[in-house]
Amino acid sequence: MDLKQLEYFVRIAELGSFSKAALVLRIAQPALSRQVRQLEVELRETLLESSSSSRGRARISARSATGQSGASSSGCRRRSEGD
Repeated sequence: MDLKQLEYFVRIAELGSFSKAALVLRIAQPALSRQVRQLEVELRETLLESSSSSRGRARISARSATGQSGASSSGCRRRSEGD
């Protein structure tokens, strides 16, 4: 596991978008997706799920440690900070 991969995951969860995170992190979106996918494979867990809104935009949500989807990005931040 690479610390960069964890940083990428956290940024995506915070921003709720691979595209926005790619811009902030100054990395190409396909490369960012690849890094997160590698982290998911290593952990044997799906970390992020996307769902389309009625406007056709993807909404990214992080999965909780119990495997339930729909955790908000602010909830992910609180868990990662130890609250």
